Amino acid sequence: MFQGQARACERMCRGSSMGVLETALLVLGFAGVAGFTSLAVYFGDRVFGRRSRPALAVPELAAALQPADAPLKVHVLGDTGFDEAGTRFVVEGVSDRLTLRREHRPEPRADVAPPGGPPPAPELEIGDPDFDGAFFVLGPATLVYALLDAETRRLLTRLTADAQPGEVVVERGVLTVSVGLNHRVDPRGVAARGREVVALARRLLKPGDVAARLAENARRDPLPAVRLANLGAAVREDPANPMTRAMLLAAATDGDVDVRLRAGLALGVDGTAALVSVADDPAADDAAVETALKALGPAAALPLVTRVVGRAVKQDGRGASVRPRTAGACADALALMATPEAVSLLRGLLVSDALADDAARALGRIGGPAAEAALIDALDSSRLPACLAAVAVLRDSGSAAAVETLRQAERRGGELRRLARVAIAEIQSRLTGAPGGVSLADGSAGEVSLAPGSAGRVSLAGAAAEPPKAE
Repeated sequence: MFQGQARACERMCRGSSMGVLETALLVLGFAGVAGFTSLAVYFGDRVFGRRSRPALAVPELAAALQPADAPLKVHVLGDTGFDEAGTRFVVEGVSDRLTLRREHRPEPRADVAPPGGPPPAPELEIGDPDFDGAFFVLGPATLVYALLDAETRRLLTRLTADAQPGEVVVERGVLTVSVGLNHRVDPRGVAARGREVVALARRLLKPGDVAARLAENARRDPLPAVRLANLGAAVREDPANPMTRAMLLAAATDGDVDVRLRAGLALGVDGTAALVSVADDPAADDAAVETALKALGPAAALPLVTRVVGRAVKQDGRGASVRPRTAGACADALALMATPEAVSLLRGLLVSDALADDAARALGRIGGPAAEAALIDALDSSRLPACLAAVAVLRDSGSAAAVETLRQAERRGGELRRLARVAIAEIQSRLTGAPGGVSLADGSAGEVSLAPGSAGRVSLAGAAAEPPKAE
């Protein structure tokens, strides 16, 4: 077609007085029109389906992309894809235990019920929300985490952005990537994408040292959740590996609370500093602080617990602790200390509505005269939660020393009256017949008296008394 146009142009020039420059411009114009027309016909045939050709191998590009230093085999197919204007790269030799494909998942709608049918296969999540939402991944966890580092995820996302739903990207040791570029129209662009595909294939080769790759990812990945996943995989796979221990020591100073907590738990005694940093971090959530304090046990020092419990004392609009699990862990830590300082701190926490129950239980665990005195003093408090918490513990562990104050608390009426009577009866049942036993006076239901003629001894006056009934 272009030759015919050129000959027509030549005849026009001979029959006119046009100069050389004008003739050249006219020829270039005809050439541009011819080239545009060819491209329009090429793409029009594919878009409207007037021609359908099978994918064509591009051996010269495959040879140019073939790496000499890696056990990979590269194939390139042209004229592929939805409109037969793309290129497909197929690389054999990647890890055969990894299955991965790009998925286009629609956003869930509240007004549409999820479809029925069997649940999907149990895929792995890397910890990268964007990647996990776009790719379906299966394989051994340690291998998957080792392979899918930040750069590998970036390449996969870039190269498969135009992949059709359900198209396999990696399966049975073969990497398949389709790009929407045609090798006939944009050979340089296709070659550049091909080099990226080969770079991706190199990253998907089975690693020689999985532990080393996991350690590297746990240190360098920009996403804390991914670092945490690699850390956990390394600990499960080979906890005795020196590289795993070095990784844990590095993770113990990580900027993320959850990573530090995981490292501290895995390091044992050597993780004390990491656990202290988690417990003392205002950004740590309730569950993380609780876990750290419980793991520290007796190693949780009083100054640390004092600082942490200050955050747990804060209450929400309903009067409950904003950190109930932290409060319980702090009380447990103080109970383990069982020092006068711990008892003193718990005495102060008893009058806090949010921590009264935890503080009372901790004092009951400590036991002894000082702890019981703190509970007895709480019965005189104007804070009803403190009184109720103290009564509940004295019911189970109180001595005769608590009876008189319990009787006074009983006179305040309401729920406190009922619980105080039950506590008196429980103390009576424990101490009957022993020095310091409790007696109920004749004709005075619910009253407590000391048996006459027995200094320091409390006994039942008359017939055995029954526990007072709740009103």
